[in-house]
Amino acid sequence: MVQYLFADSEPFPWRFDFLETLRDFLRLGGDAANHLAAIDEIERAMQVRAASVEQAKEAIRRFADEAEAGLGTTLLTDTSHPAASELGERILAFVRDATKEKLESEDAELRRGNAEDLKNMEMHRAGVRERLERFLLGSEVGVVHDARLALEGGRYAIEATRRIPGPIDVCFHVDVERFEAWQEPRKVASVSEELEKLQVGMKKKLFRRDMTREMMRVGDHTIVAARIGKERAEIALRRKMDDKRGPVTLVLERQDEGIYAEIERESADGTKLFPAVPGDIEKMTGLWAALAKVGREAMEHRDAILTVHVGETECWADPKPGLLIDRLVEVFAPVVHEIARRSPSPKELSLKIEREDGSREERYLDRGAARGTVEALHPRAARRFAALKL
Repeated sequence: MVQYLFADSEPFPWRFDFLETLRDFLRLGGDAANHLAAIDEIERAMQVRAASVEQAKEAIRRFADEAEAGLGTTLLTDTSHPAASELGERILAFVRDATKEKLESEDAELRRGNAEDLKNMEMHRAGVRERLERFLLGSEVGVVHDARLALEGGRYAIEATRRIPGPIDVCFHVDVERFEAWQEPRKVASVSEELEKLQVGMKKKLFRRDMTREMMRVGDHTIVAARIGKERAEIALRRKMDDKRGPVTLVLERQDEGIYAEIERESADGTKLFPAVPGDIEKMTGLWAALAKVGREAMEHRDAILTVHVGETECWADPKPGLLIDRLVEVFAPVVHEIARRSPSPKELSLKIEREDGSREERYLDRGAARGTVEALHPRAARRFAALKL
């Protein structure tokens, strides 16, 4: 495993190529910010158009009201010339029809202009999404936070979430077609050989009053669902897939005094919870660790983004890409500043890679080139990256 270091050889806090990530973020995030700036301009143009059309319609209505008022007064006060009155009525009807037609024409023109703008906005939104998806799928920023799997129709559906400080949680869909080990149902024993049996309760001995341990052979159970995090894990098991009872669920939680675990299962008299005994907790923790490794491996086969949460705000399904870009800048900025402070040249950002054999390699990012990438953006887009102080 490689370790990243600052230029002064002090440990770098993140275990990925930050400079390459920053380069990609400036390029792809910058493109996304450009698309957002274009969307802002289109929205402002639509507002101006709507205001202009409303002004034009108000002028038309005012003219029509004045014309109708004048003609109406004449028709009411001068009844001595029937032919003139008839002509006035026709003129009044014409004014009303012309006013209606002109108002409808203004509305139609507004709809045509808005339709074209909405089409362009959708194109830019797709551009934002595509650039940010390329960045998040290609970047190794953050750590695997949790993984979820569920057996559906004989195959596993797997999701894995990466957490970036901020916090930003990015949930990825995993392409099981490329994850060969999890294309078919897996038994517990195939994942963790140590977990063969568990004590799941106490029961009375046959024909006796005293109690004995109730054991369950779980090694031959199929893993039907799991949610694996750093602090908590829930793993659902079934011995028979057609069993009408609910699964046996192993729940583990990391607490200050150690790991607490319990076993949940259905029986004839309802759901039972049994605190796992210490010896079994160790075996259950081994299964937890094995599935956590599966989550890390699954991340290598991610192929799409399902959700992105910035704090508590979901900003992928309900698009708020500006929030994501701004939070990434907020997260990256102090790291960039610290790299710059420790780099020997003010023209470069420098890091080192130290390999297992002790060899080292220096990595650089030209600050002038990075600034050029930002300065080439739309001014409104460029301002999003100002905090990086490139």
